Amino acid sequence: MSIYPKNKNSDKHLISSIDEINLHHSFSPMNTIKLKIIPTPIGSYISGVFNTKVCLLDLIEDGRTHLILDKIAISYQANLCLKSTSPVLDELEKQLNAYFCKKLTQFNIATILRGTEFQINVWNSLKTIPYGKTISYKEKALSLNKPTAIRAVANANSKNPISILIPCHRVIGSNGSLTGYAGGVLTKKRLLDLEQSAF
Repeated sequence: MSIYPKNKNSDKHLISSIDEINLHHSFSPMNTIKLKIIPTPIGSYISGVFNTKVCLLDLIEDGRTHLILDKIAISYQANLCLKSTSPVLDELEKQLNAYFCKKLTQFNIATILRGTEFQINVWNSLKTIPYGKTISYKEKALSLNKPTAIRAVANANSKNPISILIPCHRVIGSNGSLTGYAGGVLTKKRLLDLEQSAF
C-alpha cells in the first residue's frame, strides 16, 4: 500500500492506452506483463513484472508513457494487464516507499532486461554506482572499456526501462550538468537531492 495519493485521471488514461496497445498487437494470452501504478512524492510510476521479475519502472508522463508501454509489450511479446495483482509489484512499492523515506539505499528485488547486448551491459553496470554518488558519462564509458562510446552510453542510459532500481539518474555530464535523463532534469535532480541529503 502506497503512502502517497493516486491520480485517478492518470489511471483512466493508462487503462485506455493499455487497451489500445493490447488490441493493436494481439499477443498470446500466455504472455502477460502485470502492471501497477505506484505513487511517489515526485509523481506516479508505472511498474511492470514479467515472470516474477520487474521489467519496467518509469515515471508516468502524457504521451511518452504510451510509447514506453508499447515498446515493452513488443519487447516481451506480451499483453499488458493493469488490473491484476502481483506480490512482486507489491514488494517493489514497499521498497520504493522506504527509498523515498530515506530508509532504503539498496533494492532487493529481481529484474529482467531486454535490449541490445550493449544496452544491457550499460544498464547492468549502472547498478554498481553507489547510492548518493554520481559518475560522468565519460567515466562510465571508460569503465566499460568503450572510451569513444560516450554518446552511445548516454543513449543507452536514456533508454533504461527500470529507473531508480537501475540508477541511471546517477550518471551526469563531465561538467556536472544533469543531462540525458528520460524522466526530465527536474526528476533527476530530485532523486539525486534525495540520496545526497540522506547522509
